[in-house]
Amino acid sequence: MGELDIATKVLLREDPGAYARLLLDRAGLEASTLVGVRAEETVYAASERRLDKVLRVELAPPGRCEPIWLHLEIEAVWRSDVPRRVHRYWSVASEALEGAELSSFLILLKRDSRQRDDPRGSFVRATTGGTTLAFGFVVIRAWADLDASELLRQGATGLLPLLPYTFGATERRVDEAMTTLAVTRPLARRAELQGALAIFAGDVFPHEDWIARIPKEVLMKSTTLDRLREMGRAEGRAEGKAEGKAEGQAEGQAKGQAKVLAALIAKRLGPEVGADWVRRLAGADDALFDRLIMLLATARDDDALAAGLDELV
Repeated sequence: MGELDIATKVLLREDPGAYARLLLDRAGLEASTLVGVRAEETVYAASERRLDKVLRVELAPPGRCEPIWLHLEIEAVWRSDVPRRVHRYWSVASEALEGAELSSFLILLKRDSRQRDDPRGSFVRATTGGTTLAFGFVVIRAWADLDASELLRQGATGLLPLLPYTFGATERRVDEAMTTLAVTRPLARRAELQGALAIFAGDVFPHEDWIARIPKEVLMKSTTLDRLREMGRAEGRAEGKAEGKAEGQAEGQAKGQAKVLAALIAKRLGPEVGADWVRRLAGADDALFDRLIMLLATARDDDALAAGLDELV
C-alpha cells in the first residue's frame, strides 16, 4: 500500500485500544469490559512474516478471566489472495502463541470497482483425500461498516484517521477530524495521527493539500518522513543487489530514494513531471532528500510545490 501501509502501521502503534474495542464489538463481545490491551511483536523470527498487529486483550468479569488474542490486518482493497494470506498469518501467530485462542479480523479501506460481490471472510481448501480446511475471519468494510458521523461523535482518536474511507465521509468531516486531533497530546502522538489522516484524506480527496493543514512544528514530530526515506533506501539496496556490485548498491540506493520522491511529486504534479524528477534527483544526498520531503509535506498548493522544487534543485 506504500504511503497507506506506513500510515496504518502508525495507527495500530499509537492507539491499539481503539482497535481492540472496534474488534471486540464486531466479535459480539462487550467492549466496555476492556481493562487492558497490549500490542505484541508482529515479526515472528521463525517465518520472518510481518503481521499488521496482534493484540493481547484483557476483559473484566463477567467478560473473560483469561486474555484473548486478536489478529488484525488492514488492506487498501480486496484481492483474491487476501483470505489465503490472512490464514497464513493467523497460522504463524497461532503457533507462536502455542494454541491460545486467536481471532482474525480484516479492515478493508476501499471498495474495489472490479469486485462484484462483497468480500467474504473465509478461506476454504479441499484435498483429494476428502478433508476440507475452513478458516473464518471478520471483514470490516470501512465504506459500509464504519460511519463518519459516528466516529466523530465517539471521538476515538485512533480511529479518526480512517474517516475518509467511511460511510458519509466528506471534506468537511475530514476537517472536523483534523480539528479534533489537533488537541491530542503529547505532540508526537498528534503528529502521527494527523499525518495518517492527511495521507488517507489525500487518497480519497486528492485535490486538497491536507498535509499543509498541519503546522510545520507538529509535522516535524512525525516518523513518516523517516519511513519514506527508509522505503527509498530499501528499494535502492534491492536495485543495487540486482546490479551485483558494491558500487551498484550505493548507486541503487540513490535511485531508489529518487523513485520514491518522484512518485510523490507525480501524485501532485502529474506523471510526466515525476518522470523528469527521477533524472533530476540523480546524485542527490540525504540532506536534499529530507528538504524535498518536507517541501512535499508543507507546500500550500501545486504552484508553491513547483516553485520550491525549482529553488531546491
